[in-house]
Amino acid sequence: NAFCYDDGNGALRGAGCVGTVNYETGAISFQGPVNAEFVISCLHTSAFSGKQDATDSAKMNTLKAIYGNVTNQKQSGEVTVARFAKSRR
Repeated sequence: NAFCYDDGNGALRGAGCVGTVNYETGAISFQGPVNAEFVISCLHTSAFSGKQDATDSAKMNTLKAIYGNVTNQKQSGEVTVARFAKSRR
């Protein structure tokens, strides 16, 4: 495999590469094989790119729908959704 991937938790791994991604600042730090070339691919400002600020009071603190998407063209993935009920006292 010739690719280095973000594991979704900010760690870069694969193809002799190790590094980190800071999702808040955008800082990327990595080390790879000598004389290797690299291309960065990222998704941003989309429905699947992280937190969004709800300003519409009808949408605040609620889930209207749950969607999943694999944002890496070179890998597949899966989504697990767990629902927890708030206990009433």
